[in-house]
Amino acid sequence: MLHIHKSLPILMLSSLLGSAAAASVPETLVAEWLAGEPYPAEYFNIATTDFRSASTGAERLVIRKDGTYEFAQLKTGATPGYFGSLLIACETIDLYWEKGTVKVNGSQLVLHPTSSKSRTGATPVRHNNGCTVYKGFENTRTPQDRTLKFSVQGGTLKLTSGQSTSSYNTRAPQASKPSATPSKPTRAQTQTSSGSKLSSNLQGEWYSGTVSPMEYYNVTTGLWTNASGTSTILKLNGDGTYMKTGLLTISTFGCNSKLFVQEQGKVAQSGNQLNFTPTSSLSQGYTCSPDHSYKQENTAKPSSVKYSLEQREYGLTLSLTTADGTTIYRPSEGTGSTPANTSSSNTASNSGYSNSTPVQQQVKPIRTDASGNWNVLLSAGGETLELTISVDEDDRGIMGNVYMQGEYVGYVMGNRNTGVLSLTLNDDDETTFKAQGNFRNNPDNARYPIDYYLGEFEATNVRGESLGNGALELSRPQN
Repeated sequence: MLHIHKSLPILMLSSLLGSAAAASVPETLVAEWLAGEPYPAEYFNIATTDFRSASTGAERLVIRKDGTYEFAQLKTGATPGYFGSLLIACETIDLYWEKGTVKVNGSQLVLHPTSSKSRTGATPVRHNNGCTVYKGFENTRTPQDRTLKFSVQGGTLKLTSGQSTSSYNTRAPQASKPSATPSKPTRAQTQTSSGSKLSSNLQGEWYSGTVSPMEYYNVTTGLWTNASGTSTILKLNGDGTYMKTGLLTISTFGCNSKLFVQEQGKVAQSGNQLNFTPTSSLSQGYTCSPDHSYKQENTAKPSSVKYSLEQREYGLTLSLTTADGTTIYRPSEGTGSTPANTSSSNTASNSGYSNSTPVQQQVKPIRTDASGNWNVLLSAGGETLELTISVDEDDRGIMGNVYMQGEYVGYVMGNRNTGVLSLTLNDDDETTFKAQGNFRNNPDNARYPIDYYLGEFEATNVRGESLGNGALELSRPQN
């Protein structure tokens, strides 16, 4: 056991700042690198189930100044299922995560993982009707060193292993941290334009999933049989008509099954609801071989969904919600049609809402729970360590991320009712500070009534060994 009055503060500092002997990492490599969809950092956190909100594959590599790194990879797939007698694709999503130390040897990057975990076979939040929902299976993996050839040019990191090269880009900068509650259109912004049956911010082409080449979505070409992945394209026209096209691909045990679905008709907007009335529909596909094909026509039924437009960290989204769940769409790119006044940019002036009323970054709204940003003070033996955390609270409890000087360094979990908080750092020992204390309810703070926490912690490592005790204090930022 370490002597608390001397060793624990040194441990806290060295685990984050690194020792003087730590390997030097070039400044050009120190960043958060993303490949694929630029999902929020929470989607790559192995300690939560937030990764199930992702709908496509993606990777995140964080390289820090102290010679440590964290890597996470999202992979999507599908397994066969049935909706009645119809073969459907039941989507799956896996998260692979590791952390360790990194060294640079000329043009080579040597990754030495010290911890590696995975969650596989989970069902994403947005899945097809009729699919059974699974939380996935958590496993501890055996880490193996990897040597990659790297190059950084024009803000792009390229990592090469054998004949395979992956490209990563840094996350687009934000003017300020996005609000936990997405900005919503004003009443004026949701009104339809003159002569239009749909509001302008709904009109255009939206996609969900992994989009194939556009000719694959034309049934007359027959190219849909070459498609891969699962995707849906929804086109909403100002005259109140729509077309929805979906491609589903399932590959299991050498059996490739595919489904092409197309539906068109009329759509009516009523408040926050869209009512779809199909005038024609087509569903055709095959199981394992085109020789085992089937085809159904005009079987689609009228349906109603609730919709919402949200400006998320990675761009504008259209959410369509039914009793079976929510499907999130993004504006199509490079298809010749995009939602009115929208783009893939995160800037407020191109948000997809009204040009006369641009979306502004909002200050975090009033919360009556522990959600939001906190300043953290860890104290032991007369020394202190300052961190920040950003958390959300729901019926599962408190969950969020730990930061030091703006860099992600770990995660936090807890329960406000019991007063238990646990901060886990991404150092080699996975140092965890588990605290027992109390949150203060301050009625004089109209913005954040829950504005203070004080507790005592015990620090442990990944082997469960006690490192000592100290005090944990949380307070709300002043600005």
